Amino acid sequence: MQNALQVVEGWCRQYGLSVNPSKTSIVLFTERRNRNGVRPLRLFDSEIDVTEQVKYVGVILDSKLSWTPHIEFRIKKACMAFGQCRRTFGTTWGLKPKYIKWIYTTVVRPILAYGCLVWWQKGEVRTVQSKLGHLQRMCLMAMSGAFSSTPTAALEVLFDVAPLHIHLKQEALSCTYRLRVLGLLEETPVNRSSTHTSLFPLLVNWDKIVLAPSDLTIVCNFPYRTFSTKFPSREEWTCGYLERSISDGIVCYTDGSLLEGRAGAGVYSRELRLYQSYSLGRHCTVFQAEIFALMCGVQSALQQHVMGKVIYFCSDSQAAIKALASANSRSKIVIACRTQIEELNSANAVHLVWVPGHSSIAGNELADELARSGASHDFIGPEPAIP
Repeated sequence: MQNALQVVEGWCRQYGLSVNPSKTSIVLFTERRNRNGVRPLRLFDSEIDVTEQVKYVGVILDSKLSWTPHIEFRIKKACMAFGQCRRTFGTTWGLKPKYIKWIYTTVVRPILAYGCLVWWQKGEVRTVQSKLGHLQRMCLMAMSGAFSSTPTAALEVLFDVAPLHIHLKQEALSCTYRLRVLGLLEETPVNRSSTHTSLFPLLVNWDKIVLAPSDLTIVCNFPYRTFSTKFPSREEWTCGYLERSISDGIVCYTDGSLLEGRAGAGVYSRELRLYQSYSLGRHCTVFQAEIFALMCGVQSALQQHVMGKVIYFCSDSQAAIKALASANSRSKIVIACRTQIEELNSANAVHLVWVPGHSSIAGNELADELARSGASHDFIGPEPAIP
């Protein structure tokens, strides 16, 4: 470590920078009790202090990785946050219980759950569960105004709030899955079962679907957007003005649907000779179905080598259009659809137009009928159809 510090000193002198030794500390992560044999380390001729714990990106790491200082700090911080919100209500006055629950689940609980991926197993210890239960009980009593003798478990059932140690495990599992699908989780086999790397095998044992491809990816930023988006009013569509104004180009209506847990997509275009319905199985959301339908319309125009035309893709999903027009995305299907739209727009003028659903607009009604037809049939093949 002293050799490494000398490298830092040499680099700083080379570029005219400096490091403040008083803001640098050494923590020895070891289970040994005797640490007298450790030589003091020096940085810029100053001895660095050896401490028992250090805060790194908001997580307190103690020398034995017991996580006790971090948990106590988080509980204290959560109590202070709830205490500040406590001024807005009392036992018999103030906010309604559902708003107090919102404060707890949205403001207070996330403070406590920060970094739980690495310390969630500490919540399985009874003494820690007792401390966590004290915090949750305080918030539940504020929500209900119940008598002090009311059991905590009864209040948790009444407000549909899981015990904190179970919630922490849930958050850790969610984080583990996100890291895994982003390729950021180290899956090297470990001997100790008390590490965060043991969480993903636990997920796999519960449901094999976590091994399937995921639509989540690292944020992709789009430097520019060449196609246009339009959100006309409902009146412009119902009076027929907009349908007449887009009749001079190629018009493609797309729609997504979800029926009894099954998703489907529909695409209709008279100019492109499209009248297609797609079954997307039971693991696809309506948003994904809407994007998939748009992508099918774009792919058809690319396959037919349409050039020099004005193309209108009409969808009743504002969320899908806004996602495609956004400057960044974390969805693989949105990124793929956006890329294909940009490719089509390089030789044409592409417009994404919002159309009100269920408004007796012929093209949209046909696309909706096709999407419902796709959702009414089982998907043939391995699921999920879309990651």
